[in-house]
This record gives sequence, C-alpha cells and structure tokens, in this order.
Amino acid sequence: MAFSVFLVGASSTQAQPATQAQPATQAQSREHAQAEARATEDRRAVKDTIRSFFDALSAFDFRKVRALAAEDFTAIEDGTVLGLEKFVGAGQKLKKKGANLTYNLSDVEATVEGNVAWLVHKNSGVAETETRRQEIDWTESFVLRKEAGGWKVAMLHSTVKRRQW
Repeated sequence: MAFSVFLVGASSTQAQPATQAQPATQAQSREHAQAEARATEDRRAVKDTIRSFFDALSAFDFRKVRALAAEDFTAIEDGTVLGLEKFVGAGQKLKKKGANLTYNLSDVEATVEGNVAWLVHKNSGVAETETRRQEIDWTESFVLRKEAGGWKVAMLHSTVKRRQW
C-alpha cells in the first residue's frame, strides 16, 4: 500500500527519493573512510606506545615506564605475575647491577576496538653486564587501554622462547 501511494504522489520532476539515497551512501563512505583513518592512527599510536615503553625500559627511565602504564598494570613474566611496582623494582635491580638492555621488536601486530587494543610481537633482546651476556627471545602480548592521557599499557604477557639443544 505504501508503495502505491508513493507512485501516485510521484511526478517526473520528483525523483528526490533516489537522489536522497545517493548522499546517504556518500556520507556512509565518508564515515567509513574516517573510521578507517582513525583505526590506522590508533594502531600506529598503540605501536608507538609499546616502542616508547621498551625505550624507557632500556634507558631505565622508570618515571616514563610508570607514565605509559595503566594504574592497574599487570605483567606476567614467564609465569610470574607482577604489579607495576614489582615490575619496576625488577628493572631497578638490573640497573643497580649495571646491566645494559637492548630490545628488537618484530612482527608487531596490533588490533584496536574502541578504547581497547591488543598487540602481539616477537622480541629479541640482550641483557648484558660486565661479567655476563644473555640473549633472549620472547613472544609477547599486550593489552592497552585508551585513557585521557593516551594509550596505556594495562597488561604485558611475556614468554621466553626456549632455545633448542
């Protein structure tokens, strides 16, 4: 019935319903492009946050580590659960030993959904003191949360890749 009313009321100069649909499609395309651009920017920001986190760890810049971590930060390091202060404390012990830390992140994959992101990467690093050098390979995952100050690391899960004999 509504369809026949539409036909009766239409004239050759009233092709508006079809034209109105086109701007809606253009608007949807524009919104989709904007959403994709935001998602790309968020993925880049998440990756940058993780790189900054590792740069801060390498420099023993614990103020920056704290600034990049969420208040409820949890690290799971090879089966041990650490809150932020215990995690920072472990780094402070390495600093006191005169350690030098380097990290090389690869295969970084980030996914963002709203204000939550997760990231997985491989990490090859070296921990070195005057008397000891240890090369370590990890597979790590992170959960980040977007807060007022930007992306914050909420969780880190790190597993050491065991070397084959």
